[in-house]
This record gives sequence, C-alpha cells and structure tokens, in this order.
Amino acid sequence: LPMLDLVKMEADFEASSEVKPEEELFEEFPAPKAAAKPFASYGPLPSLKESGPAPAKRPDISRALKELEPGFGEKLKEAIDSSGLTDPQVYRKAQVSRAAFNKIINGKAVPKRQTAVPLVLALELDKKESLKLLEAAGIHLSASSKFDLIIRWCLENGLRDIDEINDILYEFDQPLLGSASA
Repeated sequence: LPMLDLVKMEADFEASSEVKPEEELFEEFPAPKAAAKPFASYGPLPSLKESGPAPAKRPDISRALKELEPGFGEKLKEAIDSSGLTDPQVYRKAQVSRAAFNKIINGKAVPKRQTAVPLVLALELDKKESLKLLEAAGIHLSASSKFDLIIRWCLENGLRDIDEINDILYEFDQPLLGSASA
C-alpha cells in the first residue's frame, strides 16, 4: 500500500508539472485607450536656480589648510635626525625594507600600522612622542583593539625590541609588526 501511494504521488506531480500553453502563462492586457503624451510636450524642466533660494556662500577653506602639518615621512626624518641614528639603523631595527622605508621618508607612501609602529619603536621615543608620530601617519591606538592595547602597553613599559613585541603579538594571535608592505 505505501508503494502505491508513492506511485500515485509521482503521477500527480507529473500531471501538474506539464508545460502549459502560452496563453495560460500570460495575461493579455488591453491596449491603452489614449496614446501617452510625449515627454517633450511637457515643456522645459524648471531650472534649480529659478525654483529655490540662492545657495549660501561657502566659507573660505584656505585658513584651515594653513594649519596642515607635515606628514609622517617628514616627521620621521626629523625624529631620526634628532635621535642621532642613521636611516639604515632605523629601518633595520624596525625590520622594514629599505625600499619601503625610502617610499615613506620621501612621502610617496603612507605606512600601514604594521610598518609605522616598528619605525616609531626603533627610535626609542617616549610614549607621548611615539603616539604623536603615529598620529602623523593617521594611526590612533584604540582601546577597542587588542593589537593597539598591546602596543600601548609596550610603549608604557619601555619595550622596543620588535622580536620581543612580535612574540607577545603572536601569543595573542595578532598581526606581527613588519608583516605588511609600506
């Protein structure tokens, strides 16, 4: 008996899935009674200037742009010069390639977090100077990022060795320093 039910169900399915003639698939719509009016016959579009109030005069931005500070590359150069270190000492200690370092110093690249942080650490600046230099690269160490909290902790506790910091980052499953290009 169960086998017969299966055969009947299969037959019902095949009967219901027949291809229906086209007239059953589409509904005929009656032709419109009057032809639609052509778009051009509505006349010209109103001008925005005619229909609304005059736009407000935009404030002068040149004053704000005068406050533009030097970028990360320029500030990094200054920090290297005042540290007494040479460029090769800094990029080697930071484990950053010479090519990436040159792009950054010459303002041709803005470093990613994994590149900027080791460059700052290599200079052995205090926490306040380090954070200010990172800010020039558009990097803010956030309290909502495990990576950032680890770097902040390292700055506060005087850790500047990239290998040691990478060990800590690895332990907490975070991206390693120097693992990104420029």
